[in-house]
Amino acid sequence: MIIKKPHTRSLPVTQIYVWISLLLCISILLASCSQAPTKPAPTFAPNSVLAWIHQRAIPIQTLDPNASLDDLNGFQSIVGNASIVGLGEASHSVHEFSVMKQRLLELLVQRMGFTMFAMEVEWGLGEQVNHYVMTGEGNLRQIVGARFFDVQEILDVIDWIRSYNADPQHTQKVHFAGFHTQGGKNDYDAIQQYLQTVDPQHVDSEMSLYSGVLPELEYAPSASSQSLAQQRQDVAQAQQVYNFLKAHQAAYIARSSPQAFTQVLQEAQVLIETAQWWVHDPVDDPLAIKAFQQRDNNMTENVEWLHEYAPGGAKMVLWAHDWHIGMWGRWCCDPHNRVGEPYTWMGQYLRQRYGDQYLAVGFGFYQGSMNAFLVDANGNTISDRRQVVTIGPPDPQSYNATLNAVGIPQYILDLRHASAGSVSQWLSGPHQFRVFDNNYSTDQNMFYTPLSLGEWFDVMIFFQKVSPAKLLFN
Repeated sequence: MIIKKPHTRSLPVTQIYVWISLLLCISILLASCSQAPTKPAPTFAPNSVLAWIHQRAIPIQTLDPNASLDDLNGFQSIVGNASIVGLGEASHSVHEFSVMKQRLLELLVQRMGFTMFAMEVEWGLGEQVNHYVMTGEGNLRQIVGARFFDVQEILDVIDWIRSYNADPQHTQKVHFAGFHTQGGKNDYDAIQQYLQTVDPQHVDSEMSLYSGVLPELEYAPSASSQSLAQQRQDVAQAQQVYNFLKAHQAAYIARSSPQAFTQVLQEAQVLIETAQWWVHDPVDDPLAIKAFQQRDNNMTENVEWLHEYAPGGAKMVLWAHDWHIGMWGRWCCDPHNRVGEPYTWMGQYLRQRYGDQYLAVGFGFYQGSMNAFLVDANGNTISDRRQVVTIGPPDPQSYNATLNAVGIPQYILDLRHASAGSVSQWLSGPHQFRVFDNNYSTDQNMFYTPLSLGEWFDVMIFFQKVSPAKLLFN
């Protein structure tokens, strides 16, 4: 018996390939639709603004501090004759900001003759780090300790300065300084030793006036728990020492030198600032605005002193947060009312004092991650250890979104000399700009501020994506 096979119709091989290709295309299309766009176009910035940014942007080819500096030639032209270059940061503890600042420092030192690097750290700590970079003595990690800039990238910057100074071919050395308001035990010791040399009979009586400030000289905020009356007494007594030194200026200069007296008077001024930092009346000043304003006032005075009197200060690079470097500030201290309180930042004072000799360079980014303390919606810290936090894309109508929309991964942009029209209007704003400090909250509104980018900075250095710096302590 013969059994017949049922008739079947097979597809031609070419048709099978067509169907497979079609399915693959559909899969790829669906996958691409599910991914968020990497460069969302802002809804408010006209194409003329994007074209202007693209035309003027200087792409950053590498972040390797050991690479050639030739891609930064455009930045050298931007600096021109400026003698103080302020380098900001939209958040502390970001890898890209730190390594880029090292490259800029190398350029400014090696090609433009800058001789001081000053950071937003305590004055007394700066003196200890300066001793290290000038002599190589001491353990840098122990000197730095657990402070906000205790990341490997910043230690790399300091070690680069040390290596540069150690090279006998570099006869012009690079000094380090801190310009924050807190002093250190070494400031106290310097005053004591000076008085021991020029006026030993008054050492005990004058140094005893620092009894309330002395515990604060290792950057331990115990004075904040003292009564307001005691805090104010500490300020008054620190001022007494300063006044005593000033009253004996002629005699003390004759027994030492003008340079030695100028230095010790500044040490006494920093100890006044140390005492002042903790003074604020919770009734009259619930947001501590006076204390924060005093901080920027004092930091400005310290930078001016370094620029005018310190070795190497004639051409200096500053490292601080965007707020302190910038020249356009309208708020202080309340995350829910950031434009409501008058406030003047250090950068504004420096522009008033030095004009175009001061160059303000801001750092911004689109998205990425960083190290930060977690805070609640009121700005209160809820974690005692920094952790890596992820920052998503910003408000599409922010400056950050527009700077990202040009599609250049990292670049330098000179914000000055924009012609009238849409570009000038965009720079004038105000539009939102996103900056963090050392904190992070899920309430992202805390980190936006309406401002004028063109008034705030001379230059913007922008990154599409950032990553956390390497913490040494936590």
